[in-house]
Amino acid sequence: NQPIQLVHTDESGQLQLNESAVQTCFLDGEISDYPLCLICVIGEKRRGKSFLMNYILRALSCQENGHPLSLGEDDDPLSGFEWRHGDSSTTKGIWIWSKPFIIERNKEKMAVFVLDTEGSLDIRSPRDICLKLSALSMILSSYLIFNVNSNLKTTEMDYLEMYLDVAQYIGRSFDLLALQHLDILIRDWQDFKNCGKEDARAYIFQETEKLLNGSSYRLVSETLRGPLADCSLLPNPGRGLLVDSQGKLSDMEEDFRNLLTTYIFTLVGDIWLHKKTNRQRENVTCAQLVKILKRVVNVLQSAPYSFASPLQVSI
Repeated sequence: NQPIQLVHTDESGQLQLNESAVQTCFLDGEISDYPLCLICVIGEKRRGKSFLMNYILRALSCQENGHPLSLGEDDDPLSGFEWRHGDSSTTKGIWIWSKPFIIERNKEKMAVFVLDTEGSLDIRSPRDICLKLSALSMILSSYLIFNVNSNLKTTEMDYLEMYLDVAQYIGRSFDLLALQHLDILIRDWQDFKNCGKEDARAYIFQETEKLLNGSSYRLVSETLRGPLADCSLLPNPGRGLLVDSQGKLSDMEEDFRNLLTTYIFTLVGDIWLHKKTNRQRENVTCAQLVKILKRVVNVLQSAPYSFASPLQVSI
């Protein structure tokens, strides 16, 4: 199994759907009738998105096989999505793990997919490409992780406001929720002694307080203070992971390792809470998602965007 590209951008900046990936992932045998969960990660490149997803893959594998949740052995090299440190970046688009994890509860089966959005916050790319990729990830996901370095900055607020605006428009058009669950995951949090849920909530409250006086980030403020959003804090993983590391658990600082374990075990342990649904809260199946995906990509291909800030988003 390996990551395959589900959506890519062509030379003109248009989104293109990989039909063979759609067939492989969503329409293979009885999977097409299963409800599904889609864990999508967006954020700036080279900030640990793929590293995180590879450990999520390990925990999901345990869940699928009925084993106690685990992030693997101490000295297991990390594999899966390309995750190396450096300036190079994987091809822009949405990448999906080629095989869903099939989990079962009370005789009901669900397919769980893990997706990585490359180029969702790339200042060297045209802004409309970043916007389209991330809005598509938001509308597809049932659990969206916005991976942020150190703290929420103006750039990320700008993008998030635009993602939400476009996702709401598309959601209304396709009977989908614009957002089911958003987790703001702050990486390299400076205060490693205060990384608990209460610390994260206090941070989000503090940040949204600053926004309430202005009109630029209405959707961000409403979302981050609402029931669909959460925040988590992870400190720096330690120098052992930064120098020629294979991503092993044994290379991590203990504080980081414990918090990473808690974060992933909570996500995977609660996975049944994050089934993909429509606006009526009815389950969406893999086959239904394919139809939605094709239509949404077509809309995003043809939609003209004109914006320089959140206040100028138009479709």
